[in-house]
Amino acid sequence: MYKKIISTSVVAAIAIMLGVAVSSQDNQVVKADTSKSSLKPLVIETAEYVSEQSNTEQEVTDYSQEEVVTETADEPYITIYYTEQDTIDIAKVLYNECRGVSSKTEQACVAWTVLNRADNQGISIAEVVRAENQFAFSENTIVDDTLLDLASDVLWRWNMEKNGETEVGRVLPQDYTYFAGCNGHNYFRNGFSDNYSIWDYSLESPYEN
Repeated sequence: MYKKIISTSVVAAIAIMLGVAVSSQDNQVVKADTSKSSLKPLVIETAEYVSEQSNTEQEVTDYSQEEVVTETADEPYITIYYTEQDTIDIAKVLYNECRGVSSKTEQACVAWTVLNRADNQGISIAEVVRAENQFAFSENTIVDDTLLDLASDVLWRWNMEKNGETEVGRVLPQDYTYFAGCNGHNYFRNGFSDNYSIWDYSLESPYEN
């Protein structure tokens, strides 16, 4: 008579021959867009067995359980509403419209104006910046690294807002879709003519200046 520990796969094979049930608990299917997901542990039974060579009989004498737990990342599913080209396009607009402005908050407002107009008019960012006689945009404009970083930052905040976040660091309300430059600054307004308000920068800015 001898005694040894066998692997899970061997246990399964022996169990089939002996008619011994080897059970497992099915994994739970989790969708990719599940906000919080968890899997039930996969439970596999292992066994010790004793073999008698004289009678060539095998007897299962003891059972123990080994747990295999599969974990998934607890991360929200996020939809991306912009492209790399959108980031470049907005950086080009910033270069032409406000590269000489010292306030990063004021520069960010230019980017938010583009995004507000895209949302309000139901068109793409590419269509907004390329609309005739609207923004100072040129395909051949230099892509400045600092302005590209700012464009990327604003787009990410806008994207998080579209995914349901409320406090994203927006620096310009959604209804402000126009601006005009004067004496080295851009003044943002919520109407083209007649009755409109000039933005007073009353929202808390995530930028230092």
